[in-house]
Amino acid sequence: MNRTAFFRTLLLFAPWALAACEPPQTADVKPIAQAISWPQTGFNPCQFNFGAAWQGTAFNYPAGPSYTTLWLGDKENWNEFWEGEFLRSHWPEQKLYGRTPLFYSYIIAFTARRERGLKDCDTGSPNLCEQGATFIRQNEAKILEQYRKFASNTARIWGKVNPVIWLMEPDYFQYTDNRQQGGPMTYEQLGALMTKIVNVIQGELPNAVLSMDISPWVQNPQAWFAALPMSKFSFINTSGGRTDADSDKVRNENNMRWRDVAQLTKLPIIADDGYGVGGGSLGHDATWDNVNNIKARLADGVIAITQGNPRSDWNTILSQLRPQLAAVPNCTVMTVPKPAPPPGSDPPAKGGASGTSGMGGVGGAVANTGGKPGAGGQGGAGGDAASNSAGNTGENGGSGGDGGAGGEAQDMAAGHAGADNEFFGIGCAFGGAGAPGYSGLLLMLGLALRRWRRR
Repeated sequence: MNRTAFFRTLLLFAPWALAACEPPQTADVKPIAQAISWPQTGFNPCQFNFGAAWQGTAFNYPAGPSYTTLWLGDKENWNEFWEGEFLRSHWPEQKLYGRTPLFYSYIIAFTARRERGLKDCDTGSPNLCEQGATFIRQNEAKILEQYRKFASNTARIWGKVNPVIWLMEPDYFQYTDNRQQGGPMTYEQLGALMTKIVNVIQGELPNAVLSMDISPWVQNPQAWFAALPMSKFSFINTSGGRTDADSDKVRNENNMRWRDVAQLTKLPIIADDGYGVGGGSLGHDATWDNVNNIKARLADGVIAITQGNPRSDWNTILSQLRPQLAAVPNCTVMTVPKPAPPPGSDPPAKGGASGTSGMGGVGGAVANTGGKPGAGGQGGAGGDAASNSAGNTGENGGSGGDGGAGGEAQDMAAGHAGADNEFFGIGCAFGGAGAPGYSGLLLMLGLALRRWRRR
């Protein structure tokens, strides 16, 4: 095949590629509904969810929770063996596969703790209620860069398609405290800063689903939430644990009520419990295992509870609770495919000497046809070349094409409908139902390239 014939082949199949990259028409579905839920598992905004805190790769996690939480930003730099392993543990065939990863994004406070020795407001002095506002005023660029760093690393490992929930800045309200030396920050100043932070996150990680901290001691919640970019958020959340499942108040020591803050913000609530001052464990809070308590809180707008230190037999309790809990009324959810390892993610794949004749797109997928081993194939740089045929090892790229550079490969038979190939990493995440499959396109291009190279 000469160059002219090869590029004619490209033009012939280009319309299929474009058709496969058009998103479905979902104008009547909110973005949160179409991006958050996976079939049967994962965080689902239309039902009550149960989550557990991340405690490392060796921890024996209960089977029942639909999401996992981690506090983000305690170290200056991204830690591959903590935050990285947290995300990778949610990959296919890993112990937390199918659950949604969720970050408590405490980056401002953790940065001030490291650089100025500022403590949480209830753990001594100097603290964030005394010097936190000054730290922010002097270090805004540093704060935004820290957010960019953590968001870009999340995208590198988790990708930019599958949902990851960020609970933004626990106790953010503390920077308005009258004890702040140099004066407190105004609601408007903190709203402007939060807008900048959100823009940084979404610029690096468009699949981030955001939640705003409640801070139940806020005296004027109407003015406070009015100053924040609430249109950017899909949830509101508690932080610090010690919430009350058996009360209409978020915490009995504060005046804010669950129903009032949900109605004010028009957002559902993610609650947490099982830990207290300084993150110290309070054990499993059994009041959140009482079905009548959960039904009452569900009616108040609460759709999730995170147990910071869940009991080992929690799954048994959850299997009894779930059938008794109704779906969230007036809620529509569109499920998306379960996550696969995203393009360019760590750890890198091994090279290989054999493979099939598929051609991997850059940052894309490798289509497999079956058949005999072929010499000279390359493993996807930074990705896995999966296989379902004889002659492949699962770590090899195509003999006639190249493994996806920085990409991940999925086993997709030639000619699959586009709707069966909704997850791939080449710039679009949607297939068109009934259209020729994207993997089939890659197969044809791979065969064409193979013939061209042999001439």
